[in-house]
Amino acid sequence: MNNFMTESDKYKHIASWSHAGIIAFIIAGSYLVISCSSTLWDRDEPRFCRATAEMIQTGNFLYPTFNGQLRPDKPIMIYWAMSIPMRLLGQTELACRFCSCLAMALSCLVIWRLGCRFFNPDTGVWAMIILSTSAMPLFMGTFATADALLLAFMMLAMLVWYDREGQISMIRILLLGLLLGGALLTKGPVGLLPVLVIAVTGFINRREVAVTRAGPLSVLFALLIGIGFFVAWGIPANNATNGEFFQLGIGHHVIKRSVNPLENHGGDLLLYLPYYLPVILIGFFPWTVFLPGAICAVLRKEIGVATGRRTLIGWALSVLVLMTLVMTKLPHYVIFMWPALSLATAATLNAANMKKVEEKTRKWLRGGIWFLVPLIFPAGLVLMIGPWFTPIPALKFPGLLAGLIMMSFGILVIRNHLKERYLLSAQICTAGMILFMTVVATLLIPAIETVKISPKIVDAILDSSSPDAPVACYSYKEPTLNFYLNRHIDYPDRDELQDWCSQPEPGYLIIPADILQKLNDKLPNPIHLKEFRHIAGINYSNGKEQEILILQRHQSEG
Repeated sequence: MNNFMTESDKYKHIASWSHAGIIAFIIAGSYLVISCSSTLWDRDEPRFCRATAEMIQTGNFLYPTFNGQLRPDKPIMIYWAMSIPMRLLGQTELACRFCSCLAMALSCLVIWRLGCRFFNPDTGVWAMIILSTSAMPLFMGTFATADALLLAFMMLAMLVWYDREGQISMIRILLLGLLLGGALLTKGPVGLLPVLVIAVTGFINRREVAVTRAGPLSVLFALLIGIGFFVAWGIPANNATNGEFFQLGIGHHVIKRSVNPLENHGGDLLLYLPYYLPVILIGFFPWTVFLPGAICAVLRKEIGVATGRRTLIGWALSVLVLMTLVMTKLPHYVIFMWPALSLATAATLNAANMKKVEEKTRKWLRGGIWFLVPLIFPAGLVLMIGPWFTPIPALKFPGLLAGLIMMSFGILVIRNHLKERYLLSAQICTAGMILFMTVVATLLIPAIETVKISPKIVDAILDSSSPDAPVACYSYKEPTLNFYLNRHIDYPDRDELQDWCSQPEPGYLIIPADILQKLNDKLPNPIHLKEFRHIAGINYSNGKEQEILILQRHQSEG
C-alpha cells in the first residue's frame, strides 16, 4: 500500500476539511440565530442557567446551586462550559445557549469525519446535514441543557477510537480517557456509552478486525483515566456538600432513575418496551422517510464494508437496548443513536443515488413514505388549525404558514420518493426544514412569547420603584423568575406566608389570583397586600391559562 500522499491528494484532503468546516460554521450560526428567538423555556433551561449565574456570582465553581440550594441533578461540566460565554456576553439567552449550539456543530463536524472513515466524503457531508436538520438535534442544539455538550464529548470519543482504529498510542488513550471524563462530568455514567459501543462493535467485528490484548486494555486504561478525571472533581465536591452530592446525584438521579420510573417518566417495563420507537420516528423527522430503506441497506450489506455496517448496528442497538432497560424514560435519552442513524441514512442515500441498491431496498425506500405520512400531515394540520382554538391570536398566521410549508415539502418528498429521485427528495427535506425553522424562529416563537407570563412579571418588577426588593412566590414556581430577576426567591408554605407578608421591608408576592381567593377564604387573617400588577397569560409548563397577581408589601417611603 502506498503510504505517500501526492500534492493532489493533499489538496483534496484540505479542501474536504475546509468544506466540512464551512458547513459546520453555517450550522453553528443557524443554531445561534434560532437560540436568540425566545426567552428561556421553563423548566429545565432556567435551572441550568441560574445555577451557572450563581456559580459566577458566588465564585463557587466546585458544585452547582439553584436558588441557594444544592443542585445535584447533573455534574459540573455543563456549568463550567456555560460560565464562559455568560461571563463574556452577560446573562442573555445567547450566552446560555451558546455552548449547545457550538457543541452540536462540533458533533456534525465529527460525524463528517466518521462518514469519511466508514464510507466516503459525500456520505460524511450528508450525515452532517441529516443530523443537523432532524428534529431532536435541532431542539437539543438550541436549548441550554447538557445534552448537546454530552453528545459532543461522546462523538469526539468515538472519533478518537475509530479514526485510527487498531493504531494504539498513549496519546490516543489519554485523549480518549479525557473525553470520557468530560462526558462523565457532563451527565454522569451515561457518558460512558461510547465504551459500551466500542465493546459491542469490537465483539461483533472480531473476525474482520484482528483483536489483540492491547485493544481491550487500552479501552480499559482510557476508562480508568476518565473515571479518575471524574473522581478528581467528585470527591472534593462530595466532601464540600457533606456527602449530599453523591447521595442525591448518584443515588437518586442515576441508580433510582435506572430502576424506578421517576416523575411519571416511564412505567411498567413490558408496557414501555416500544417507547423509543415513536421517539425515533418523530425525533428523526423528516429523514424518517429514508429510515426503512437505510435499515434494509445495512442488513442486506449494500453499503460500505462489513466492519462499518456492523459498527452502525452495534452503535444503534447498544444505545436502544440499554435505554429501553432503564426504567425512567425521556426522548432525549437516546440522542446518541442519531449519529449512527444519520450515517446509515446518508450512506443509503448516496448508494441509491448511484443506483447501487437492489430492488428490495428500493422498495423499502419507497415505502418510507408510509412512515412520513402519519407524521407530516397530522402535524401540518395541527399547525394550521390548532392556533384558531387557542387564546393566542398572533399565532394564527405563523401556524398557518408553518403548516403549509410542512405539508408542501412533505408532498414534494413523497412525489419524488415514489419516482425514486432520492437525491432531490433529500434536498427538499433539507430546504423544507430550513424554511420551516425560519418561520418557527421568526414568527411562531415570537407569537408564543406574547403570552408568556414570567417575562411580564420580571418586566413589571424590574421597572418598579423597588427593583431589588425581595420576591416570594406561592403556587407559582417557574425558574425563569430566578434567572431573569437574578436573585434568590422565597417559596413560603401556607403557614409561613402570613409571616412573610408582615415583614416591614418592601417586597413582592407573586401568586395566582384563584389561589389568593381560596387562601383568603381559609386563613384567619386574610392577606391584604396592595395589588401592584395583574398579569394574564398561558403557563405553558402546565398548559393552563392563568391570572397572576403581583402584590406589593409595604412600599418604601420617599
